[in-house]
Amino acid sequence: MNNNSDMDRESSGICNFPGCNRQIWELSNEKFCIFHSENNGENDKVARQIWEEAREQAKNGNPFYDGWHFPEDPDKKDFCSISFNKKAIFDKANFEWDVNFQNSVFIGQANFIDTIFGNRSVFNNCRFNDGVDFRGATFNGRTTFLKANFDGIINFTTSRFMKGAFFRKSVFERNPHFIATRFGGEAYFRRACFKEGADFRRAKFTDETDFSAIKSDGEVVFTLPSNDEEYAALPPFLERPEYGASAYRLAKQTAQDQGNYRKASNYHYAEQCAIEYAKRHSFKLKPYHKDFWLYDNPKQFISNWFEFLFNRLLFGYGEKPHRILVAWIVVIISFTFLYWVSGGVVLQDINLERSNGFFNCLYFSVVTFTTLGYGDFHPVGWSRIFAGIEALSGAILMALFVVALTRKYMR
Repeated sequence: MNNNSDMDRESSGICNFPGCNRQIWELSNEKFCIFHSENNGENDKVARQIWEEAREQAKNGNPFYDGWHFPEDPDKKDFCSISFNKKAIFDKANFEWDVNFQNSVFIGQANFIDTIFGNRSVFNNCRFNDGVDFRGATFNGRTTFLKANFDGIINFTTSRFMKGAFFRKSVFERNPHFIATRFGGEAYFRRACFKEGADFRRAKFTDETDFSAIKSDGEVVFTLPSNDEEYAALPPFLERPEYGASAYRLAKQTAQDQGNYRKASNYHYAEQCAIEYAKRHSFKLKPYHKDFWLYDNPKQFISNWFEFLFNRLLFGYGEKPHRILVAWIVVIISFTFLYWVSGGVVLQDINLERSNGFFNCLYFSVVTFTTLGYGDFHPVGWSRIFAGIEALSGAILMALFVVALTRKYMR
């Protein structure tokens, strides 16, 4: 049925793009009109005609560019300082080269659904008085929204920024949706303002990010690197975890402001992990390298790994007290086997064979770990050294558990 319809349109000389009633352009390779043809940029005269018509439609209150193919503007005017007085439709449009919307004002809704921006895109100082929809849009070049103002609903869901997105000093009056958005280059939101928060769930960042100095009256949400997150997905900073620090710091602060301390705790852990990862992976030298032993390299190497093993894995930056409980059990059981195998635990006035049973060793290990010291059992031989190490480990781990528990539940 659709094939017959297309054949009828073609036979009647009508453009094959759905909904277009213009005549087929004689030079079109796809039987499209001049505005939908992909080869309309081969001639400057034709390209100038397309851009002049596009600006004229905006001036006349009919900014409908559904599926248009925009070649490079020979006059470099693009859509600079244009006022779109009615709903502007750029759905499935294709901007072949750079496009500039700087200082433009969108009075009505602006739709850029599935739009392709072939190279650099500039929306600096733009004002979107109503909603703007960039769902599924692809930005193949550097994209800037510097000092842009978004008054209505903002939707960048599933859009892709391939070579950098810059939203510095932009103002979002409503909660912008960057759900499942992919940032292939830098993502800079420094000094932006989110009046109602922002949603970055399932967004992916593969390069440097900057979420510092942001003002937000609502909660800014990111997907956490955790399997028990509401939206199960790969961590947003999987490829470069060190770039997540500023994003998680912002999310932590906004969660605290909203009274969501459990989520703030998770963001704090993710932030510290990102910082630790950056330190450890920025240190390239290995102990077998000749320059490793120069200056403070060994000290830095040990410090980095101490933070990874102790602060992150064991202590969990004060946010994972259950890990310390696991460490308790591991230490107690391990030393129980050491006492049992070495035969170094003796009960007062009872022969060694009866006192060195497994459960007696377990009892002695628990008493030693908690530093109770009842005195009914005492170590001999190598077990004295084991007991000293276990008592010291127990004192440290119990202190850590109290600190972690206080930090997590007594805020």
